[in-house]
Amino acid sequence: MPPWSDCSSRSSVATPLISGIGTSGDKQTMFYVEVTDQMKKGPGGGNPKEGELIEVVEMSISEATSYMAQHEVQSPGGFMFALMWFFHNKVHI
Repeated sequence: MPPWSDCSSRSSVATPLISGIGTSGDKQTMFYVEVTDQMKKGPGGGNPKEGELIEVVEMSISEATSYMAQHEVQSPGGFMFALMWFFHNKVHI
């Protein structure tokens, strides 16, 4: 069963990316899905019984823009890439 089998049928592959350079680089696949409050069935964050420990962070577009504009951002490059992908492909700021 593919790892994305529990993703919604509304999800789509945004893009594959390499999460690092050199021998520490790892290929990841980023998914994108739009979810409204009415669609939610739970708080999110994965299933801890299956070893999924996913932190759910909700930001408005304004908050995400301000976050990215900080002098020092404490986030992995993959997250920053995901925000840039979102702004380029969905928001067009």
